[in-house]
Amino acid sequence: MLDSICAGYYISQQHWRQELTPLRTARQYEIELYMTGQGASLIDAQRFPHARGNLLFVHPGQRRQSHRAFACYYVHFSCPDGAFADEYLSPLPQVTRAADPGRIGALFSDMIRAQAGGQAGWELIVQAKLLELVGELYYIGKTCRAGTGAAAPYSFDVYRAVEFMKENYARRLTLSDLAGAANLSPSYFHAVFKRTLGTTPHRYLLSLRLSHAKSLLRNSGKSIAQIAELCGFETQSYLSYVFQKELHVTPKYYRDHEIPAIL
Repeated sequence: MLDSICAGYYISQQHWRQELTPLRTARQYEIELYMTGQGASLIDAQRFPHARGNLLFVHPGQRRQSHRAFACYYVHFSCPDGAFADEYLSPLPQVTRAADPGRIGALFSDMIRAQAGGQAGWELIVQAKLLELVGELYYIGKTCRAGTGAAAPYSFDVYRAVEFMKENYARRLTLSDLAGAANLSPSYFHAVFKRTLGTTPHRYLLSLRLSHAKSLLRNSGKSIAQIAELCGFETQSYLSYVFQKELHVTPKYYRDHEIPAIL
């Protein structure tokens, strides 16, 4: 699927002293996570700033050079699987921001360590981490491109709010909490979220909680009251109400019977 993978950490001043590096053509796919806020990359003559936390994606054949000093994690790789490349690599955004640079940086670090260690199966570890990174970029790209018109500049803020929900769905969350994660006012956040994802923040959070509740009902021995608490439902009765409304069955029935996948 993905091969010829090479990951590392690059400090430009160790290789180039001039303001602008020589123009080169990328021979592989290249992903970079910038750790400094200086300079910029020029991809096919278009400028992309090296803001800390920015993720840059370069396609084979693109012409690129860099301006000023910078430091970044990088991974270069090939993809002989044309169908995979068309489906998952071609749509990736040229540049985006990592909602959690520390977590993304850890993927690069894991690839570098596995590559350097050379233990049995290191290639599988590197490929698994790279696929996780590509999946993250793909998800960000899909979410951020969903915004149109006046909402388009705020689609990344919606992505950050979604990540916040995924990490905190067990807590009591208000619209103000979610809007704060997106750095938007509650009323504008609500409008942008709905325009971007086609649903309201409340409905999205409810579906997230419901999904986790269904998983725990099927895959754990926890009581329904415990599951309600773990999934952010205020009471067991509210969890039962949501199940009845959304799935037309009780949580106990769901646990005890085979329910079609559509539920």
